[in-house]
Amino acid sequence: MLEFLVTPEVSVQANNQRILDGLDDIRKYNWDDQIKEMKDIKRKTYHWEHVMPVNILYNAILSNMKNEEIIRHERGEQL
Repeated sequence: MLEFLVTPEVSVQANNQRILDGLDDIRKYNWDDQIKEMKDIKRKTYHWEHVMPVNILYNAILSNMKNEEIIRHERGEQL
C-alpha cells in the first residue's frame, strides 16, 4: 500500500532521455524551461503532471485530523 503514497519524481524513460539529450537532473527544470533550455520545442518529449499526487492529499488530510483520529486511521479503525 505504501507504494501508492510515493510520488515518482522522474520516470525511467524521462531520465534516460535526459541523459541522451545531455541535460542535467530534470527535476531542476520546470514547464517554462522546456522550449529553450531543454530544447523540447514542441513539448513532445518531457511532460509535467497537472495533478496533485496522492501522497500530498494524504498528508493534507492527516494534517487536518486530530491526533486521536490519526492513530485510529493508522490502526485501520473506522473514524
